Amino acid sequence: MGLDKSLFIKTIPEEIQCFLCEKVLQAPIQCGKCETWFCQACLDNSCQHPEEGCEHEYKEVNKYMKNKIDELMVKCKYHPNGCVKIQKVSQMEKHHYVCDFATMVCTTKECFGKVTKKSADGHVKSCPMSVIICNICNKKMKKQDAQTHSCVNWLFSVIENLEIKNKVHSEEIHEFRQSQNEQLKQNNLGIQKLKEKIDKLEREREELQHKNSQLVKNYDNIRRQSDMELVNKINDFQNNAESKLK
Repeated sequence: MGLDKSLFIKTIPEEIQCFLCEKVLQAPIQCGKCETWFCQACLDNSCQHPEEGCEHEYKEVNKYMKNKIDELMVKCKYHPNGCVKIQKVSQMEKHHYVCDFATMVCTTKECFGKVTKKSADGHVKSCPMSVIICNICNKKMKKQDAQTHSCVNWLFSVIENLEIKNKVHSEEIHEFRQSQNEQLKQNNLGIQKLKEKIDKLEREREELQHKNSQLVKNYDNIRRQSDMELVNKINDFQNNAESKLK
């Protein structure tokens, strides 16, 4: 897109105007066949050559024409906002970056209002969407809500919200306690069953010890009896042997 003709100090001749956007040429390019002038951006965005029948042979950016336009005096594009700066075209782009009258969006959340850099600070202070704090109840609110703000009503709403939260917390605590009591009950039941199992195993152990003790006694009795029988047989054998020798 070209430069706005209304910003130039002098009347702009047609020879330095873009054929497509009809503004002052920016990055001027000329057709080598029909010698028509275009902005480079306008030509890039155009689907076809505007002159029917022309075999359109475009040249590179024409430095002579560009320099000619760069020397023209122009007003800042933020002139409608109050800027009175007048410079050459070649110098104006740098000025646009630092111009105090440049348009910007308000930094206050949810505002999106357009202001100039120069008035930005003052706008933020008076912006209806800016956040302020009531010096009585310390409630944070948007400036636009300050006129309808009532400390009493707000405090009542705070108390109501606290009561609701307290009720919810009380219900949660009650449910938690019920859950813990049920879990404790289950744990106690499990402990009781475990004790009963241990008692049963203990009785079985005592019975096994008793049976083992009886088996040991029986074994000792059997062994003594066997030993006596063996001794008697040996004595009988010796006596019989001695009798035969005599």
